[in-house]
Amino acid sequence: MRHRGRTIALGTAILALVALGTALFVARDRVLTSLGAWWRGRSSLERAPDLKGKRVDISPGEIEVAEFLRFLGDYTGLPVIFDSNDPRIAKGKIILAAPMEDVDANIVIAVLEANGYRVKVDVLPGGKRTLRVEVAR
Repeated sequence: MRHRGRTIALGTAILALVALGTALFVARDRVLTSLGAWWRGRSSLERAPDLKGKRVDISPGEIEVAEFLRFLGDYTGLPVIFDSNDPRIAKGKIILAAPMEDVDANIVIAVLEANGYRVKVDVLPGGKRTLRVEVAR
């Protein structure tokens, strides 16, 4: 009877390891991105050559405001105008405590605004639209 209990325990452990391995294999890209960001001690926005209209995942950690602004420009296709001499924008960082999935421009704007940045859509005299980012005073 004792031998049978060990066999059942061993079988259960093997099944658990197979299930864990399968889950890690399926989610390997997300796991590697998160582990890489954790290892580097910072977070990052997913980058791709053509992000226009494509949602992204953001791993937790410290992210430069400039990365959020790059994403806004890539996602919307609009030029982003900001004062690059303002260190709160040029060197500013936002800390995310948890990963964010399926993020679009509206969510990034909400994150920026929650951290003291104002994002406005401006229309230039020729009708071209831009995004203007300022530090809320």
